[in-house]
Amino acid sequence: VIALVNEASAFEVAEQWPQAFDKYQQALGIDAEWIAAVEGRDRVGAVIAANEYQSSMSAGYAALVAEQYDAARGHFKAALGIRPGDQDASQALMQIDNDQRLARVSSLNRQAEQRVAAEDWGGAVSLYQAILAIDTSVTGARNGLAESKRRGELDLRMKDALASPDRLS
Repeated sequence: VIALVNEASAFEVAEQWPQAFDKYQQALGIDAEWIAAVEGRDRVGAVIAANEYQSSMSAGYAALVAEQYDAARGHFKAALGIRPGDQDASQALMQIDNDQRLARVSSLNRQAEQRVAAEDWGGAVSLYQAILAIDTSVTGARNGLAESKRRGELDLRMKDALASPDRLS
């Protein structure tokens, strides 16, 4: 047991955490109550968990920056598995939701602007309504919706007038 604990300590000093953990586990397999082995295993286990947590969080943020939302969500959930209830991982998951919502609003807004440029007022109205269904605070969508409705009604009245030329005379 002493020889295994000494080997584990050497691995620990060299920051070879998995090997240190294994040696402490082997020592505990021989004597489950050896204090140095219990403390060493717990200490190294905490370091391993902290490293895994940090690795998951870093990978999650890297995926988030790359807009790989599913991968980011998986990494942050793994971090929560290591540290249940962790505020940082929970906030990162909320950030994914916000980023996805923002990306969706941005995409819909570009499509709405294309519809406005093409004078497709009905299509623009539908897209602005979709934006407002996601986030009612988007001022540009509210203004765009009002303008598109107004322009759509004007377009209909002009088409009706043109469809009945006798009425104009």
